[in-house]
Amino acid sequence: MKKKKGFTLVELLVVIAILAVLATVSVVGYMGFTKKAHESNDIGLTTQMNTILQAEEVTNKPTSPHDAVQQLANGGVDVEKLTPTTDGYNYVYDLDTNRMFLLDGNKSVVAPTNIEYTQDLNVFAFVGSENEISNWNGYSIYLKTNFEITSENLFTNLKTGLDVGNNTIESIKYIGSETKEALIRTNGGTLTINAGQDSVYHYGSADKIVVIAVANNSYHEFGEVKGNIEIESGHVQVESVAKVSTIVATPKESTTVKVTVTNENTVGEIVTTDTTKTTLNVPENIKPTENLTDKKLEEMSNFAGGFGTERSPYLISTMDQWVYLASNSKKYDCLATQGNYFSVLTDLDFENVEQNIQIQYFSGHIDFNNHTITNLQESSKQMYLEFNAYGFLFYDIVGDSEIKNLSFTTSSSTIDHGIRLIEMINQKNEQNEDGSNFKVLIENVKMFGFGNYSDNNVGLFVYWVGKSNLTLKNCVNYATIYNQGGFTGVFVGRTYTTTQKYTSYCEKITFDNCINYGTIINTNANNGFASMLISNPSNIIDKMVTIETKNCVNYGIIVASKINLVTGSDDKNIIGNPIVENKGVLSNSTGKSIDIVDGKFSFSKIDNAVRYEMVFSFSGSAIGGGITSVLFKLDDENINSVKALKWIDDSKVDLNNAIVENIYGTTVYTYNNQYVLVDKEATLNSQPSVTVMAYDENNQVIGVYYTYSYTK
Repeated sequence: MKKKKGFTLVELLVVIAILAVLATVSVVGYMGFTKKAHESNDIGLTTQMNTILQAEEVTNKPTSPHDAVQQLANGGVDVEKLTPTTDGYNYVYDLDTNRMFLLDGNKSVVAPTNIEYTQDLNVFAFVGSENEISNWNGYSIYLKTNFEITSENLFTNLKTGLDVGNNTIESIKYIGSETKEALIRTNGGTLTINAGQDSVYHYGSADKIVVIAVANNSYHEFGEVKGNIEIESGHVQVESVAKVSTIVATPKESTTVKVTVTNENTVGEIVTTDTTKTTLNVPENIKPTENLTDKKLEEMSNFAGGFGTERSPYLISTMDQWVYLASNSKKYDCLATQGNYFSVLTDLDFENVEQNIQIQYFSGHIDFNNHTITNLQESSKQMYLEFNAYGFLFYDIVGDSEIKNLSFTTSSSTIDHGIRLIEMINQKNEQNEDGSNFKVLIENVKMFGFGNYSDNNVGLFVYWVGKSNLTLKNCVNYATIYNQGGFTGVFVGRTYTTTQKYTSYCEKITFDNCINYGTIINTNANNGFASMLISNPSNIIDKMVTIETKNCVNYGIIVASKINLVTGSDDKNIIGNPIVENKGVLSNSTGKSIDIVDGKFSFSKIDNAVRYEMVFSFSGSAIGGGITSVLFKLDDENINSVKALKWIDDSKVDLNNAIVENIYGTTVYTYNNQYVLVDKEATLNSQPSVTVMAYDENNQVIGVYYTYSYTK
């Protein structure tokens, strides 16, 4: 009998088949086990999130998905970065129950199973890109941070609820086609609603709301509308937690409008084009009594919102809106002189503007909301130039006015040219109808930049002050002024105006908490005066103007052959006994310019000087603290060794690659042949002015050198 040497082919096939079956069973079992493990993990996380929400809702139930996301983040769960570990599963948030739900690939509920779940527009899916939205038909959408938009018209036909999360969508249009309720939460932008059968609930903030149509059950406002709510048809209800600038009702021939407001503090103004077609359930003091004219409606359309009143100022959020105001300021009776209120919502950079931007005549109230004005040009395209040299944002204040909360940058293109804030107040020597003088308030204005003049009446805030009661309150100067003329002041030039037809004398000026941190240098060796408050000499002021001061301090550097802190000469006989405290440097000397020789700063030694300080001033002087500056300490041996390099901000430099030297009494960083401004609290917006002060052995300033344009 022969021995078998191996398996037959049939036997091998049988073995392979058995092994395949066993492998399949093992893999399926393993995959099932893995899925159950992942699912168990996802269910546990769902329970954890709902525990957080349940604890918070006792005192602070979310009103929007964004509120819930914030609460979960505070509890340690970042929903926006969360993805279930089970393949095909997703988390959604149900606003009705205030719970997170775990859904499987068929969008059936996996957990929690003990809470009723209804798939409607109050269930929000979390999406991170435009492509994901199509997976959630019939659901409302929550946009994850940095949501990716590839289509400009993505939200122009919205039919579900939407919470934009931390994103800003400039334009959203909700289009309804059936009776339903939808929650929409925005971060700025314009929301348009055209849904005659729907009720819409708005949260968050918006620049503007346009309601073309909405159900009688209404559009409910719970958030902030910085501009107007414009409604053509339907019902707008402003809830007690909301804040709205203006409601503008414009019912059409075949429509009616209803407005409900319970708290008068939630709405600035309510206006309508037709009181007979507008039902107003609002407090009496904000109820309109007459129809809005077409002229007023057209005027309103040129601003970002508002009605021009104290409760609802005209909103300026673009350059075009500022230019519109400037174009309507060229007459004594115009938009800019009718006592209107304006609120500026953006920084204004005029560098490339070739239109008139000067407010020629102004009587009103304008709040810049701590925004900046920069790069005004000494150009006839932008403004009228006094003496073909001096430019001003405001030419003439012609009535009671307020200008406040502004950071303004002065500048000079060449010697005796420059930009300042206000040219004159009341040049025509007029009064109010009741016989009182104009009251003008300049409050919380900060002045930056550099001015180089040859003028007898330098004043950066107001050049000439005619008949009025002027108050400067909480105003601060950080600017540097160089003047070759006779009189140099910081806040006010002279206290009267004079033209061929009129002479107008100021009655009273109050300086309340006005501070100087800047450097003021008068280089006129023969008859140069410098002061902090007013440029004019007191022999003009003391005869007719009362000057009052409260908590005014100089922390800066004032250099001139003759110095007085209040006016351009003897301060003793001024009505009101004004006082300015000095905590800075006053030097009775004549400033001289610094030369640049072979790429280095160059200036002569001063007799009896034992040390020198070179101050690079990015915002005012180095005296008093809190000002962005760099100080180099020099002596006779190295006064002409400092390189005249440009400066660069440390945010644009890898300091590990910078050259670091301990010289001039400080640590100096250079990078690519530039000085580096190393200051976490400051941002380099312009190149600095440079001032060198020479001190004697008694620590008194005995000489000053300066330059402000060495890098240009």
